[in-house]
Amino acid sequence: MSKPLRVLIVDESEEDASLAIRELRRSGYEPTHERCDTQAAFKAALEWKTWDVIIADYELPRFNGLTALGIARETGLDIPFILVSGTIGESLAVTAMKAGAQDYVLKGDLARLPAAVEREVREAKVRKKRREVEETLQRSYRSFRQVLDSAPDGIAVVRDDKLVYANHALATCFGHESPDDLLGASPWSLLARDDRAEAESWMREILEAKAAPQPPASARQAPAREYLGVRVDGAVVALDISASYVENFDGLPALVLFVRDATEKRRAMAQVIMADRLVATGMLAAGAALELNNPLSYIASNLTFLAEEATKLEGELGKERAHEMTQVIGEAKAGIERIRTIVRDLRSLSHTDDQDRGRVEVRGALESALSMAWSEMRSVANVTKDLVASPRVLANEGRLIQLFLALFTNAAQAMERKNADANEIRVSLNQDETSVTVEISDNGRGIPEDQLEKVFDPLYSARSGGNTGLGLSVAHGIVQSLGGSLTIQSAPQRGTTVRVVFPAEARVPSPTPMAAAASMPPEQARVLLVDDEPLISASLRRLLMRDCEVVIANGGAEALAHLKLDDGFDVIFCDLMMPDVTGMDVYAELKKDRPEIAERLVFLTGAGFTPRIQEFLNRVSNARMDKPVDVQKIRTMVRDRSASRRRQPTPQA
Repeated sequence: MSKPLRVLIVDESEEDASLAIRELRRSGYEPTHERCDTQAAFKAALEWKTWDVIIADYELPRFNGLTALGIARETGLDIPFILVSGTIGESLAVTAMKAGAQDYVLKGDLARLPAAVEREVREAKVRKKRREVEETLQRSYRSFRQVLDSAPDGIAVVRDDKLVYANHALATCFGHESPDDLLGASPWSLLARDDRAEAESWMREILEAKAAPQPPASARQAPAREYLGVRVDGAVVALDISASYVENFDGLPALVLFVRDATEKRRAMAQVIMADRLVATGMLAAGAALELNNPLSYIASNLTFLAEEATKLEGELGKERAHEMTQVIGEAKAGIERIRTIVRDLRSLSHTDDQDRGRVEVRGALESALSMAWSEMRSVANVTKDLVASPRVLANEGRLIQLFLALFTNAAQAMERKNADANEIRVSLNQDETSVTVEISDNGRGIPEDQLEKVFDPLYSARSGGNTGLGLSVAHGIVQSLGGSLTIQSAPQRGTTVRVVFPAEARVPSPTPMAAAASMPPEQARVLLVDDEPLISASLRRLLMRDCEVVIANGGAEALAHLKLDDGFDVIFCDLMMPDVTGMDVYAELKKDRPEIAERLVFLTGAGFTPRIQEFLNRVSNARMDKPVDVQKIRTMVRDRSASRRRQPTPQA
């Protein structure tokens, strides 16, 4: 049976509104809705009609979702408010939730909208019921006590800065067996140290304002605030606390606190924020690698060409001058190799799909993470490494790099910069028959014993005021997702050791050295270069044209047109990611009618693989070379492919 639902949509796009309504219908709702995209229309809709939920786009031409949220809250109406956005960052998510938004949903994940609506509508009904309960409490002291004792949320009554009443739900929230254990305590003493002063000031303001003659109706209940509480066992609990002034409790005015345990909700939100942060890091890494690869390719190729030309011109320039040129070019090439390593690490960091797992060399992941964190680590400590030869684990390489990067950053943050010469960070890697162990040790400030069990909790790490940040929580989540374990040994002023253990994969034998490449056959090899970057094609052509004939096609469409007229190429080097006609399109077109030519394609790849591109590369057997290309490898491939084609028998007519 369909559930009726009154929906007010704040969005300039009728299409986006229709998509949201369609998702709600799919989940069993029968929504009636109205769409508005101006403040005036929004205010009118709130004034004249009743709504079950408000769904608002964050970005609008004339005002935004946060403005709409403020308007809705000013009315005093308790209508669930859900933000919808194409993308939402960590700071915006936190700001929106603190401003009163119940949830946010990404436009690319509208399937989550019905569940969010159902939950918040249900909670709105609970809040409505709670308000009705509060009014009942004002009318009848006896009913007040009975309802409080059976309420699902924690409820406390405060007078003279002390708890004079607590219900069973509040006692359970703070880990006490009986409500009597809380009586006499100040309400802010139950909170984390950093929240106490603010909470005390807030509660006193409510009492002073509402005890004044004829307090305004809008001040009868203060909006909920977020605080961290501390249970009797020291565990941290997230709380949503609202406060209401009552004129008569046991004959005197008092403050009633309504306390809801929001730990799981807040922890889930922290996990979403961390996941968004990791995804954003991967996207940034992929974008940077993609932008760097093309210019690196032609700079590296041109430097190789200049080095070879300088050697040839030694007679004209003079030995000393030619040597100086060769040395300068060599230094530039060394810089290019350093950038090439950085790009490779960025490419690895961008591949963080947990479903994409394989046999990963732990040492390589450690070295990549070390290179990224090296500047920060070396500025605060001496770094030593003890890495054994390349054990492998079943993992996602990008996730593994993110794990080690989080741990290295955490170790660096534990150091006092003024003691950089005395500070030490040690990284070790060991393997036995069943496991691979990575240890990262520092002699920094350490972690107190009573906090060791809490540092993996994102809720605690983000608000504790300690020095762990979210690093250990991020690392712990990644290790668990990869099937490993993470433990910590630490003591104040004596340092910290983080130990990560993974199940070991079988050892892989070293590959058999390749035989020396055959010399270029007498017949001249023929090469087709397909790339939408003319500078890349031109630089590779300079390096190859001495030994073979090189033809350039500026894009996939031009390559297909050329191959219709001339298909006698030994190798076709084809960029994978080109506008309009991609390398995948070139392959598909050739595979249909001329599969023998499709097999000659060698794909030149950058970074930023989409799932479609990754699936394509996994499916085809063609060779692939990463940008920036290694000139010697490309020459060797040309020689080998050309020699192989020359050895093939000529088809008989």
